Amino acid sequence: MQDQSPGLNSTYKNDVQQHLMIFSHEEKLTIHIRFTIVTLIGIFSNGIVSYLIIRIRKLRTTNNLFILNLAISDIVACLSMYPFIYFNLSETSIQGTTANALCGFTEGLYGFFVAALVSLLTLSVLSISRYLGINHPLKITWKFEVKHMKWVFGLSWLLSAFLACFCRYLLSCLRILPVYILCGSKVG
Repeated sequence: MQDQSPGLNSTYKNDVQQHLMIFSHEEKLTIHIRFTIVTLIGIFSNGIVSYLIIRIRKLRTTNNLFILNLAISDIVACLSMYPFIYFNLSETSIQGTTANALCGFTEGLYGFFVAALVSLLTLSVLSISRYLGINHPLKITWKFEVKHMKWVFGLSWLLSAFLACFCRYLLSCLRILPVYILCGSKVG
């Protein structure tokens, strides 16, 4: 892809540097600590929910399996977005294969968008299921069974991954995505 305009890229870099200069070192450190705490709490609490539903057989109901899928998508969101979005990897001492893996995982925030789409689909299916179960209990000829939930979750993750990739492709073809710097390289 051709460089659209080198001035736009440098302008963005200057804007980012000016934005980063707004906060003092102490304020940046406070922000990083708070976001780290929120991320750790999210991973820990969703990890406990996931562990309990997986470990205790009595908790494996269809509704709890929907909650499990939401917890897993929240863990993916925490791992894909929060730890890496607050600093530029090119400005750290992380180099080589590790830096390439982290940049590939966070570039475009695919993990976060897929997790958000999974959450949206899971909540939609759960809401429709609950609505039909409450408002039309005698008309329903089907209902979710625990043995079929792995297919529902697999389809939700596949559909979400496809939609995230398709949207990224569509936006890049239409040149709607801005040119920005992530991990020391131009994206967009």
